[in-house]
Amino acid sequence: MSYDSDLIDLCRRKKIHVSNLGPADLLFELIEKKYPFSGNRVAFCKLNNYKYAKTSNNRAISDMVQFIEPLQGLIAKTSELIYLGDNLTENAYLTSNTNLIKFISCFIEIPQSHYLLAKDVSWCINLSFENDIEFGALDDSQ
Repeated sequence: MSYDSDLIDLCRRKKIHVSNLGPADLLFELIEKKYPFSGNRVAFCKLNNYKYAKTSNNRAISDMVQFIEPLQGLIAKTSELIYLGDNLTENAYLTSNTNLIKFISCFIEIPQSHYLLAKDVSWCINLSFENDIEFGALDDSQ
């Protein structure tokens, strides 16, 4: 089985509806066009409302939830979220923002960097393979 199949199966068991958006590469291309980069990573520190936290593997779920809680007002402005991973999952997925906390437990164990984005790509959260959690938002002109 692939990581994509495992993710979909786990979401189904937890009653989280996800839609497959197809190859994640297409969304990564969009991110590269919209967001500033430093090397091969989004330069989150150059974005609006920049937030950063460090986590560890054994606390990743609770740290990610704690990191997201103060951002709920911004996250609530979009009804749907995009998820993509940068290595082991091949596809991007769409889910409701109301599923976010439950959805974290579905993808967090996949050993790769994880991206959560507003459907309009106006903000992004990244949990890196190195256990850094970052958030940033584009300004209205981007």
